[in-house]
Amino acid sequence: MKVKREVNSIPKRSALDTWSTIVALVTGKDSVDKSHLEAIAGTVATVITEETSKDAPFVFHGSGPRLVVYCRFNGDAMEEENIDKLNWNPTEDATWHLAVPCGKDDLDWIRKSIAQKTSRVTVYDAAVGYEDEQADKSAQATGFAINWNAEA
Repeated sequence: MKVKREVNSIPKRSALDTWSTIVALVTGKDSVDKSHLEAIAGTVATVITEETSKDAPFVFHGSGPRLVVYCRFNGDAMEEENIDKLNWNPTEDATWHLAVPCGKDDLDWIRKSIAQKTSRVTVYDAAVGYEDEQADKSAQATGFAINWNAEA
């Protein structure tokens, strides 16, 4: 199962404030390694500034369903924001993971920068899409075939 949230970003709030809002959404008193999310704030702010997360989400795996977080920009970001709180904490499980979307031009340096700070966060090419989402699309498109002439 997948849950979606949208966070207003530039110009309503700065890229760093946007990241702080996302971190507040996905963490709580029982969070494991919240400092990993805080450590990558500057790098992720670059991704947010590039508006990559408008069409390609931040993807959180951990306890509970998969959480995808998109950012809203420009006029969309100025609309009223009502972020529903989560009824679970995606980062309370010791195995939580975050996938960050990134444009192809910045992919190498963003990956290096994040890898130096944490192993809990990976970076994916926003143009290609997140691996699990590709698998979901594949499964939906594949379907199945029925052999009506088969014997029982």
